[in-house]
Amino acid sequence: MNKSKLCIVFLAVLVASCGSKQKKLPLEWELSDNHKREVFICVRNKSKTYHLTPHCKAIDNCEKIMLSTDERAESNGYELCGFEK
Repeated sequence: MNKSKLCIVFLAVLVASCGSKQKKLPLEWELSDNHKREVFICVRNKSKTYHLTPHCKAIDNCEKIMLSTDERAESNGYELCGFEK
């Protein structure tokens, strides 16, 4: 499956799983390996954690989320969010 189709499928699943109270957030896509776990990073100056879901309460106020992989996030100094350990 090519990257654009993968992004469309992911967005369709994300939108379908959203409840009426969940905030829809713009996602900034980053290339990721197909065999790694996709994670979410809030784009802020001081943020050094990654999240397994874009609906984690730690990124509730985030306006821009970047999609990455757990391997890439950790290699760039990010750690798994404490709420998701």
